[in-house]
Amino acid sequence: IYIEQGSRIEHNWWDPLSFTWAPESYNLDVNDNPLFVDGFYLSQIATGEQDVDSNDVDAGDMDAFTADFYRHTTRTDLVIEDYDSIIDLGWHYIRMTEFVGDLNYDGEVDWADFERFMRHWLSDCGFPDYCHGADFNRDGVVNFYDYAIFLENFGKKETTPPEPNPMTWEVYPYSAPNATWVTMTGTKAKDNYGGPIEYYFQRTNEQGTIYQTFRDWDPNRTWTENGLTVGTTYGYKVKARDKRGNETGWSVLGLVTVGEQAVPDAPINLEAEAISENQIDLAWTDQSFNENGFRIERRTGADPFAEVATVGANVTNYSDLGLAPGTTYTYRVFAYNGAGDSDPSNEASATTPDDGGGPTPTEPNQPIMMGLESDPNSREYYDSNNGYWYHVVVAQVPDLGGPIPVWFRFVCLDYPTFNSPWVNAGGAFPHPIVYNPLLPDVEITVNGTIVTYTIVVKVGGTFGWGAYWQVCASYNANGTNPACSLPLRIPPPPQ
Repeated sequence: IYIEQGSRIEHNWWDPLSFTWAPESYNLDVNDNPLFVDGFYLSQIATGEQDVDSNDVDAGDMDAFTADFYRHTTRTDLVIEDYDSIIDLGWHYIRMTEFVGDLNYDGEVDWADFERFMRHWLSDCGFPDYCHGADFNRDGVVNFYDYAIFLENFGKKETTPPEPNPMTWEVYPYSAPNATWVTMTGTKAKDNYGGPIEYYFQRTNEQGTIYQTFRDWDPNRTWTENGLTVGTTYGYKVKARDKRGNETGWSVLGLVTVGEQAVPDAPINLEAEAISENQIDLAWTDQSFNENGFRIERRTGADPFAEVATVGANVTNYSDLGLAPGTTYTYRVFAYNGAGDSDPSNEASATTPDDGGGPTPTEPNQPIMMGLESDPNSREYYDSNNGYWYHVVVAQVPDLGGPIPVWFRFVCLDYPTFNSPWVNAGGAFPHPIVYNPLLPDVEITVNGTIVTYTIVVKVGGTFGWGAYWQVCASYNANGTNPACSLPLRIPPPPQ
């Protein structure tokens, strides 16, 4: 089995002459903010899905052909690196294809693949990639045998429609009071192989039985039709297709009366959480596009609901203050506009704790976010006197806002065996590393605002060279509702 590894941006450089990590001034600007989107893809204007380019685009030191990045992508539209482009820095996702000869991994075998094939003509090949896949029969050379295989597959293409299928609405067709227009937006569709998507809109009568007009295929998934007759009800539907012509089914018919405002859709996923004996926080999902705001209603026991607050459009949370301790409150939320209220959301309940129970009113919900200091205190070093490697991870803790007990946990993202348990600051504790029971204890200590975690790893055991760490803090020993720092790589020792 051949496994390819992605690349990872390193933020510091090891200086082999001074046996130290290079200072901040030596860091590459491209590492300051890679602008990751949808996971670890890089933000890129060329996709048509982002408005800014990451500094890591085309920031490598060679072209993709030379670097053997022949089926790798950093783009959200899944288009692979061009052979002649400088490779991007960052994580590269690996593309797959179901067709022999699809050398650019776009779901069809065509002339673009032939151009890639000819780049390897009569080249010697070998494991693992066999001339970037152009040596189809893997006999060690790209020749006429491979050409015959390519011709046999030329013209084959993927036939799966984009998702969602059938198509759906992101913004249901709507109008406005006295307007002569209707506007709508289809859901952003995704092709299995990446690449562009086009959308087709159609207007019908309100029964959906008589076709009237259309908006032809176009990458824009929003359509506004003007010059319509006020008071007339129309039906609209939308579908999508990929660049190979695979079409989704039609969406449901969206009915709208020109010149009238529709009642907004009801919010969903309402949740209620008791923060203290006097406060409950609410959160919900906004499903409407045309609300003027939201109305929050509350009741206790079997009492009727009563309005307690209103918030503006697109707001999706509310804190209800001044509540009674030890009381159960039930909530529901409506979206509203000039046409009226939506249906109610689901109901959600929460019970405030009794006086003296739970967090105090002055206690924050989370400890203040902490950072990890990598230099000079966080490090890995070797003690030649007893043969131990030391991980020393240091957290700089800001003002915790008073004498509130705080529990800490240090998390090694690369080697979870090195994780500490939740411990109250101060004192030593045993660390359960099962592969080496002879390890001495590890320790968490506090000195002012400095929290230090030391773990000793005996030579020959698993060791996290340059491992990534986080420090987390919680106001209770179970580690609930923790605050954690961003991951940081602790420098390895000189080699």
